[in-house]
Amino acid sequence: MGPGQDVSAGQDVNVGQDVSAGQLVRIGAVEVRVAPGLTLDFAQLPDRSIALDGVVQGPAVDTDRHRFSFDHHGDCLRLVTAATCQQVADAILLGLEPARHTAYVNDLDADTALSVALLAHPHWLAGHTSTSVAVRRLVASVAGRDAHGPAYPVMDPELLAAFRARVPLPAPVVGAAAGAPSPATGPATGGGAWLAVHLSRAVAAIAGLVDDLSRLIDAATAEETGAPTPTVVLLGGAARALADPAGSPAPGDPRPQTHFEITRTGTGWVLVTSDADALDQVYAAGYSRVVMWRRLPDGSTAYSVARRSDLVDGFPVGPVSRPGTILAALAAREPGWGGGSSIGGAPRHPDGRRSALAPDEVFAIVEATVLRSPPPS
Repeated sequence: MGPGQDVSAGQDVNVGQDVSAGQLVRIGAVEVRVAPGLTLDFAQLPDRSIALDGVVQGPAVDTDRHRFSFDHHGDCLRLVTAATCQQVADAILLGLEPARHTAYVNDLDADTALSVALLAHPHWLAGHTSTSVAVRRLVASVAGRDAHGPAYPVMDPELLAAFRARVPLPAPVVGAAAGAPSPATGPATGGGAWLAVHLSRAVAAIAGLVDDLSRLIDAATAEETGAPTPTVVLLGGAARALADPAGSPAPGDPRPQTHFEITRTGTGWVLVTSDADALDQVYAAGYSRVVMWRRLPDGSTAYSVARRSDLVDGFPVGPVSRPGTILAALAAREPGWGGGSSIGGAPRHPDGRRSALAPDEVFAIVEATVLRSPPPS
């Protein structure tokens, strides 16, 4: 999943799984336990644990036992809750020492990959160096898009484009998609090891990008000031050259263009289908309240329930814990739906399956919930 597209925000139905599940791997300064679909209550975390991006619903801190949840999916307001990588960066800047902690990961997207990279290389944020400048601007770009979605205008779109082009992430569709695990070696059996390999590759690619960004800032600073100490340099269009190791500029968004089709129209919202995440196109077309679906090769259906931001009324997305929300209504029909106040999604099972509900069933549940809420202004 690309930055900002929280299309798989739903959580696995098996809350309270074994904390020793999945694959344990060391990446830089931190051990990481990778377990697809793992969800835990904060109280279940062992001492010296860091739960990332949905493993525990909502942010939480226990300094006595050195337990942390960095999350912006559940039990929070997404308009004001920073993305996971921004929370991790702030924690490191304020004294968190990742060494001797175990980080828990249940999925892999840009936000999670950058979060693990920061935990693996906390020295990136030390002092006022070209590296710290590069990393903080990279975090701001990835976090802004991940927290607020494709409607959010990030400060450095070229930097975000470079990240997307340089950092390999697995395809969001589990099943027959290129690079996805086959049914025989999918998340239920080999997914932890498979995802750990992809995570390690992503972190290594981020490290390479950070090195290149640091050199870019050093070169720009030396050219502008003649001084070796870097200043806060806006990376701007120069970062585009970093998207391609050969040096050719990257487009503003290297992802392939996708298309969507409106399959049903509700009261102030639309049900749309697409072969990939197309929320940015849906928002650009003027629709601010959306349920997006796509059929997966295993017969289940991936859903995203989204509004352009928390400022959009008449479409109470979530969280599940709040009565009267769309996600709460869907979870009452099918346990495992999850997400935050502006975006959520279908259950995420350890074997890669998503929702068993048909689009017409989801439409009926969402429409009934919307009709009970205050109408859009």
